[in-house]
Amino acid sequence: MDFPASKVDFSVSARRRRLLRVGTAAVASGLWSSLRESPLGSAAADDDSTAGTDSSSADWPLPGLDARNTNYQAGSAGPSDRLRIDWRSEDDDFSAGVSMAGGVVYASGTNSPGDQNGQALRAIDVSANERRWETAIPEYRLWQPAVEDGIVVVGNHYGKLYGVDAATGRIEWRYGPGKRGFHPVALVDGVVYGTHTSRDGEGIFAVDAQTGTERWWREFAPIVSSCAVADGVVYAGGYRVDAEESTADDESSAGVVAFDASDGRRRWSYTPADRRLAVTTGSPTVTDGRVHFGAITADPKRWLVGAIDAETGRGRWQRVFDHEVDGRLAVADGTLYAPVEGGIRAFDAETGADEWSHRRPNYRYPGFARQSASSPAVTDEAVYFTAGDRAVHVLDPETGTHRCQYNFGQRGRPRNCVVADGTLYLWVEGRLYALGDGGQNSRDGQNSRDGQSSRGGQSSRGGVTAGFRMRRMDRRDDGPPHTFRVGREIGFFAERSVGPVGEYEWDLTGDGTTDATGMGATAAYETPGEKSVTLRVHSDGGRTDTRTKSFTVTR
Repeated sequence: MDFPASKVDFSVSARRRRLLRVGTAAVASGLWSSLRESPLGSAAADDDSTAGTDSSSADWPLPGLDARNTNYQAGSAGPSDRLRIDWRSEDDDFSAGVSMAGGVVYASGTNSPGDQNGQALRAIDVSANERRWETAIPEYRLWQPAVEDGIVVVGNHYGKLYGVDAATGRIEWRYGPGKRGFHPVALVDGVVYGTHTSRDGEGIFAVDAQTGTERWWREFAPIVSSCAVADGVVYAGGYRVDAEESTADDESSAGVVAFDASDGRRRWSYTPADRRLAVTTGSPTVTDGRVHFGAITADPKRWLVGAIDAETGRGRWQRVFDHEVDGRLAVADGTLYAPVEGGIRAFDAETGADEWSHRRPNYRYPGFARQSASSPAVTDEAVYFTAGDRAVHVLDPETGTHRCQYNFGQRGRPRNCVVADGTLYLWVEGRLYALGDGGQNSRDGQNSRDGQSSRGGQSSRGGVTAGFRMRRMDRRDDGPPHTFRVGREIGFFAERSVGPVGEYEWDLTGDGTTDATGMGATAAYETPGEKSVTLRVHSDGGRTDTRTKSFTVTR
């Protein structure tokens, strides 16, 4: 099913979301982790150990926020109508996402610029933007940390898992034999649940978060995603090569798999019907007795979003698309948000019916990176996501209307949206940014050197800096830089602009009039000679900046 051409589909908009839901999901963590180090332990978690604890709206302790991977910060409000930089880290070596608890951001990265083999975990005080501690970890590539009850759990690329004291940064325990191919873990009520995939085998495990002692480990193949944990059950995604829904005795099935959290016993597994080679993308999301998932299939290649009964493992609904579905899903008050075709699409979580869709303008231009949107982060007032256009976008959760965005331009592509205590946190090419609504703490535009502009490249507070690039749209064309052929299409792309850009205006003929709008434009020139194109950008606060480039058109 193709993505609708319209920006917003109001066919089901009469169904109002229930705002300010009381009850929060379990606190957990997600990070790239590993597998076991010791033989199977005898201790087993009680079934109610996955019930979780209430999550404060000031915290975001894992990529999916809670053990269910809902990505929904209930009862919280982040910046929704405008975005301004409150502060950014002085470090520029964060190599993974961040988690937050108790006013402290925990982030992983290199411990010296350019040294990919020297890794470190850091704790940063949000109020002061100061580092509390840094702990060196000697293996390659740490993943996103998880936080619970004074313990920070972080894994690395080679299958090692570390438990670190959140107050001091001291390493308390290590776990894992050092094999590659692991996935984010869930940390729930003192137990770490994780999956791994490697040449030496695949499986799922549980370890004690305070001591690193293994509780259980079960070999199971093939698993290709991280965990979600709810009501005494651990859910993970995998792949299958046949087409039928499985039974409890079918050991080859692993589309989405459910395990008992107390001992790792498999309860059921599911694969979308009539789809060969179904591979789960992202992580399962669990809410209201349903397991939501994204998947990709072959023969033909399609992307899926669907729901499974959490108790029985039987499919409830699924939607099929010709375009990318990637990353984690989000569920908030009966609405499922999925990253589809570079934007966000909203479904009724119970039935799969469309609610609305938002696609980034100019997504189809070949000049833009054709990346799927990131995992959405949702509050009661906004949906946040990033994509290949080097901007973070804010949508209305009720209608999908685009409210505002912030462009990072040549600073890089933003990733890992986290909303905590009214602030949006994300990292951009190794640097941590905190975005607010432009209040007294905002220092937007300070130290900006992103491109040239009519103000010499400096953005004032709340200002914008225009920047764009040109490219040949016909791959058969060649020639010197900034030289194009008569009649051949040229693309102009404004992803190098920086700041809270609200509008883009293109003068493609050099006569001072607006010929096109949006982040991208194209033009073909029928006469040779010197040409110029001007981009004018407007901020949501009324600031304006322009950038002009000249080029040559030849026969």
